[in-house]
Amino acid sequence: MKKDNIYKLIAVSGFALLAISIYLYYKTSLDKKGIYTLAKCVNWEADSEGSTSVFDIYFSGKTYHVKTTGNYEYAIGKMYIVKILPSNPNQIGKLIGEASDCIIEKPLPEGGWKNLPDCK
Repeated sequence: MKKDNIYKLIAVSGFALLAISIYLYYKTSLDKKGIYTLAKCVNWEADSEGSTSVFDIYFSGKTYHVKTTGNYEYAIGKMYIVKILPSNPNQIGKLIGEASDCIIEKPLPEGGWKNLPDCK
């Protein structure tokens, strides 16, 4: 019986280590390879477990329709700055915040911004 518990502990530890490794790899990739672009909230719904938001992400001349979940409230029709991986524009890596008018008015580079745009 004790051997079974040891095997279970090893399996759970291995799975946890794998999950942590994947998370750290993704975070490092986002920090190094991620770009900033604009996303528009096109839908937001709340329920008893949180909320579901739908964004249109604008990247490389295309629009990617992305659904996210969480406990956040976004304004439908507002533009937001997001950070994504160019290799996976169908997923928001990090939602930075609402985009100001001066950023929305700037031309969006084909490959997004490498650094957060400013209003200067």
